Amino acid sequence: VNPACPLTGHSATVRSLAWSPSGVLASGSRDESIKLWSKDGLLQCTLRDHSDADHTGIAPCICKRWPIFGLRKNPDCPLKGHKGNVWSVAFSVDNVLASASSEKSVKLWRDGSCISTLTGHSDYVRAVAFSSEGVLASGSDDKSVKTWSTEGKLLCTLT
Repeated sequence: VNPACPLTGHSATVRSLAWSPSGVLASGSRDESIKLWSKDGLLQCTLRDHSDADHTGIAPCICKRWPIFGLRKNPDCPLKGHKGNVWSVAFSVDNVLASASSEKSVKLWRDGSCISTLTGHSDYVRAVAFSSEGVLASGSDDKSVKTWSTEGKLLCTLT
């Protein structure tokens, strides 16, 4: 990404950034969306809840150039996402994107689709991070850290 070229597009505070192993930049925002940016700074896609689809019925997945880490090719892609602030995003070594939100959950994304919603925290989830082995950790305002497999299985809770 060209440092002289600001990436604009969110309508609220950007809370988290993460680079994928393939060079895609994810930005999470209080506007309840995740934006994916190419290496050259172009907006690739916006992941957010589809309940605010416009009158055409097309969900607000704004797709400009799909071939970034295998996202589906359909530009009319109804991607269901968060309904609350996105506090943190992180990529695994195999390009799974995790996103943490104020709806007390973590979502896992692969190829532009939400593959799992991880629940178990009793308050906002503010942080996510992957280990080099692919274990996901989530940290919450409930004062706990939970670890998860990329298949969404809860491994343990640290309090």
